[in-house]
Amino acid sequence: MRPIFVTVGLLALSNVFMTIAWYFHLKQEGWPLWKAILISFGLLIAAVVVMFQD
Repeated sequence: MRPIFVTVGLLALSNVFMTIAWYFHLKQEGWPLWKAILISFGLLIAAVVVMFQD
């Protein structure tokens, strides 16, 4: 498979995952904003680590 297709596919998958994760955090009532931000950035870091593994 061509690397460009893999790259675009991983970016699209990451975007969908992060969008779902962010909306889940927004729907949680009673959570402080700092908690939602920390969890979101944690998910982002995990996704970047998975995407850039060799």
